[in-house]
Amino acid sequence: MLFTPSKQQLKTTTLAQTLGPVVAKSLTDNRRTSLNGRFTLENKTLQTGRFALPQSVVIACYANEKMMEHLDGLKGLVGVVAVPYIRDAADVWQKRWNAHVHGAARQAQPAPLIEDRVVAAALTSLTILVNVSHGILHPRDKQSADMILRILRAKGHELDPVSIKSWAIRNGWDPKGGEDLAKLAARIAGLKGTPSLTKFNDPAALYARWQSRPPNSPESSAPFQLVLRPRRRAGAPLCILILEEHAGRRAPGQVAYSGNKALLKFLYRTAHRASAYLGRRLQRRLSP
Repeated sequence: MLFTPSKQQLKTTTLAQTLGPVVAKSLTDNRRTSLNGRFTLENKTLQTGRFALPQSVVIACYANEKMMEHLDGLKGLVGVVAVPYIRDAADVWQKRWNAHVHGAARQAQPAPLIEDRVVAAALTSLTILVNVSHGILHPRDKQSADMILRILRAKGHELDPVSIKSWAIRNGWDPKGGEDLAKLAARIAGLKGTPSLTKFNDPAALYARWQSRPPNSPESSAPFQLVLRPRRRAGAPLCILILEEHAGRRAPGQVAYSGNKALLKFLYRTAHRASAYLGRRLQRRLSP
């Protein structure tokens, strides 16, 4: 699936030139097109991309945070390749999934989204309690989140809304639910005084439990980078970030693509490897 902000990117951009007039016209008319007889490509936008075909590889061109957050809410994706138009347009998404930056050295051990292990343990407890599949937190779930965040705030822990939202999405929350949690964290973090905990049932015992229990989070697993290795959490896609330099200058950790066929060749290889990986997994699952 080729994911773009709108259909306009298929008409007057370097992407349209790279695809060629025939393919670009077919995608603009909402028709699927074959790539070298091996893969089928279709175009979706923010308006039309509410669902994805099972086991899809998504190529997000002119990617920004709104687009990438939209893709985080889709189910069944095998891989996501982001090609932002502006250098830092997908930085939050890249950090959220530890996406491999094409052309850059891989990190041996990526930094956790939340370094405070007590905060991570508390959020893990919250994730077990609430229904994370809902787009909006249920009032009762919101009460649980409010209690946990107030306890953390009262104990002097920092509540960073951006990190909390990314942690939630990476740990299976719907992006809209993660946004609700981030807004609640921002409100509680902005309180002038220390929150009162008198209305909560034994907050000291809850806090002691978070202190003694290490966070049970996919962040402790190996990163799912360009090399196709499964994450512990089912359904986590392969994530790759390509930094496109329109000036054509190559800098350390970047790759220069300016409307030429090298980008498409790379994407073909990515889709092929994802398809082969799926085939191997299905074969192992079906074998006696």
